[in-house]
Amino acid sequence: MKKLSLYFHFPFCVKRCRYCDFVSYPGRDRSFHLKYKEAVFEEIALKVVEENLQGRELTTIYLGGGTPSLLLPEDVEEILNYLQCFFTFSSSIEITMEVNPETVNREKINSFRKAGVNRLSVGVQSFNPRFLRFLGRASSLEQIENVLLQIKKARYPSWNLDLLYSLPFQSFSEWQKEVECALAYHPPHLSIYNLTLSPLVPLYQLVKYHPRIFPSLDEEALYFEWAMEKLEREGYKHYEISNFAQPGAECRHNLNYWREGEYLGVGVSAWSYLEGRRQKNTSSLKNYLKRIEEGKSPLTFQEKLEPYQKLAEDIILHLRTKEGIETSYLLARYQREEVENKLKCLEYLFQEGFIIKEAERFYLSKKGILVANQIFQEVLD
Repeated sequence: MKKLSLYFHFPFCVKRCRYCDFVSYPGRDRSFHLKYKEAVFEEIALKVVEENLQGRELTTIYLGGGTPSLLLPEDVEEILNYLQCFFTFSSSIEITMEVNPETVNREKINSFRKAGVNRLSVGVQSFNPRFLRFLGRASSLEQIENVLLQIKKARYPSWNLDLLYSLPFQSFSEWQKEVECALAYHPPHLSIYNLTLSPLVPLYQLVKYHPRIFPSLDEEALYFEWAMEKLEREGYKHYEISNFAQPGAECRHNLNYWREGEYLGVGVSAWSYLEGRRQKNTSSLKNYLKRIEEGKSPLTFQEKLEPYQKLAEDIILHLRTKEGIETSYLLARYQREEVENKLKCLEYLFQEGFIIKEAERFYLSKKGILVANQIFQEVLD
């Protein structure tokens, strides 16, 4: 029986950040949080039957949001106990929770560990108070520093720290200081993302009408290239485009996505990938709760990937990682003619220096990492 990952979306937060385009709802009280949790429990029971998932082995669980650290430790313990009614937990299961610093303290951090969470992902984004204010973060620098110290003391087996770069008026030296501040806490895992603004978020108007206050594309490339080299010197493995880990600290939940593993997503707006089918829950909280109350599936989108779609997606997901993609892997799963067409594309990208080729394995070069989205578009075309 194939192994499975599970993503639990908790869409509530203290306040909505000015750059965030995730499905999230600020300001709801605990009674509403509990109502939502019970609805997700109903969805889990429904999908286990619909998808014949009873007894499947869970290797990873990810509590994301929103701000799932608004939940109490007893809520998390209840969620994990409920999941064990339907699934078998792997003996080495990875259970990750996203944490925003303003929502936790020493007691809560320790209690989450006792409840079963063995990995935290901390939304720091910046160690600069000016950038925290600009981004609309609810946490202060003091709260961030305190939480990171408490996590280290709690001895979590692994934890992650998120950083953003390419912020307005951000100089190269300021970005260097951000990375140095992060490294001072010796996080086992670091995720580094450039600030990307959707037209739906408040900060989009700034990038639309005042693009010059943001670092240029060349500056973005300089910032990220320096971070890559710095982190590699510090012993971090650049195992995925935006992710760096000390040996053995890679996020297994995300690796399952990039390796085309199966996963069940529960909660509003959550995605699943089961038996070659991609599924998505409604993004409307009101609609989600209504459907669950009526005993209906919250799915609003479902598609069975055609072989050529799956082939391109498989290549792209694997190229995101340092492992890359092997010719033998593709030939064992897809028609030779379709594979050979994609190999021609990879060979061209290799000749242009965007991809490194070792025997039968292709993976992105540093040059390719800096323009990864363009590379992926080439593979799709």
